[in-house]
Amino acid sequence: MRRQAVRALKIQLKRAQPIYTDVVRLSFSVRRRPRERQRGAYAVEFSLVLLPLLLLTIGTIDVGRMVVSRGMLSYAAICGARAGVVKATTTAAMAQTAVTAAAPMLALSSAVVTTSAASWAGRGSGDTVTAVATYTFQPVLPVMTRLVTKNFTATSTMTIP
Repeated sequence: MRRQAVRALKIQLKRAQPIYTDVVRLSFSVRRRPRERQRGAYAVEFSLVLLPLLLLTIGTIDVGRMVVSRGMLSYAAICGARAGVVKATTTAAMAQTAVTAAAPMLALSSAVVTTSAASWAGRGSGDTVTAVATYTFQPVLPVMTRLVTKNFTATSTMTIP
């Protein structure tokens, strides 16, 4: 009797489990249209997405360049003021050269760099040296030039100890 009850229970369990023998097709895997009709749509979608994506990518790169340029300009002004504080620096041109050498990516010229001190030859303790550098940022895309052209000015003043 007990064996029959166990056998009947096994049969009921087998019947309760569904048997999947058919191929299951999900709705996203079924093609609704032939592939030939979609080819033109893919090209149109690609052309609509490509231009904004490129503008966003190049704009992001330009923002990064602008931030780096501003940091380099500040660093260059600090280097010029440091060079002016050193006793070995005897002319303003030496301090200007230090500013232009500190920021090679910006391609600064001596025309946009000014350094000032009370007297370069007779500087002493307590005198101040000021370095001012100016840079005009130009974006990569000419379209963005009207929107993003920025003039940066960095000033650094140091006192001779």
